[in-house]
Formats: sequence, structure tokens, C-alpha cells
Amino acid sequence: LAELGLIGLTWPEPWGRSARVDQQFLMAEELECQGFPGYGLTTNQRGGGMLLRSGNDAQRAEHMPRIVAAEYTYCQGLSEPNAGSDLLALKTRAVRATDADGDHYIVNGAKIWTSSAHVAKFISLLVRTDPKSERHRGLSVLLVDPSWPGVTITPVWVMGGWRVNAVFYDNVRVPAANLVGEENQ
Repeated sequence: LAELGLIGLTWPEPWGRSARVDQQFLMAEELECQGFPGYGLTTNQRGGGMLLRSGNDAQRAEHMPRIVAAEYTYCQGLSEPNAGSDLLALKTRAVRATDADGDHYIVNGAKIWTSSAHVAKFISLLVRTDPKSERHRGLSVLLVDPSWPGVTITPVWVMGGWRVNAVFYDNVRVPAANLVGEENQ
């Protein structure tokens, strides 16, 4: 798909082909009919779409060429063990700090049902950056490399033998440059 330029089909050039959304849908439908496991393609398109909408120029310059070349893969760190489907009840916390190593966030918490975390290059991690805000405010997204110290990925096997994951964050240092969009927004 990467060699054919079909990853990010609806994205603007130079990353995509500026195809219509219905063309993207038809491609995904045809791939599914042929037995192609389309979930990874979908999560990569979500990651790239997020960066196109909310990422900064440096993030787009680093990530977009690697997404369309199938070098970077993504997953979403959203649901939490004690929050069920209520994303606004999330407790995973990111505290901004500056020291001799630079500006970064310290992340602590847990996510559940994180499909593809064990094979992803980055987790698009939803965190609470302002614990004093109302439930629907004070949230941010960080790009976290699952191989970084303090990230632990544990398989969770679900019906049908499909693997999802529980992901634990224990004092994970995330560069402030990995904040997507504005803090608390």
C-alpha cells in the first residue's frame, strides 16, 4: 500500500493523493473483503489525520513522510481500567517539568484495550494535564514511544483470540515537543 501511495489516500499532497472520502471508504471495504486486516491502516490514518489537523510543522515534517512510507505505526491510548467507556473520567496524568535534560512531561497512569500497542511506533496518549479543570477540559495528547523506559505493555486476550493490551506508564519522560496541539486543549 505504501509503494502504491495508498496510505493516507485522502490527505493533501505531498503526503496523500487528496482523494475523496468515499474513495477511501471503498478502498478499505475492498481490502476487508479480500481479508486484509484493515485495523492498522485505520489507526495510522487517525494518527496522521490528527497530526495534519493539530500537529505542528516539526511533527508533520517528521511523522507524515514516515506514515505514508509505512515506517511509523500508531495506536490510541484512550480507555482506562476504572473509567470504562467514559473518556472524561481519565486519570492518566502528565505533569510538565523542566530540568537539565530539557522540557518534558512526566506521565503516570494506565490504559486498557489499547489495540496494537505492542507493534506501534507511537501511542497517541490522552492525558490529563490540568487536574483542577472540569472533566471535559484540561486534556492533552502526547505522542509516546512504547519502547521508552517506564512503559509496560501487557497482553489482554479477548474473544476470538484477538490481542489488545493494558499499558502502564510509570514516570515516563515525554519530550514537550511530543505534545500535539495546545496543552489542555
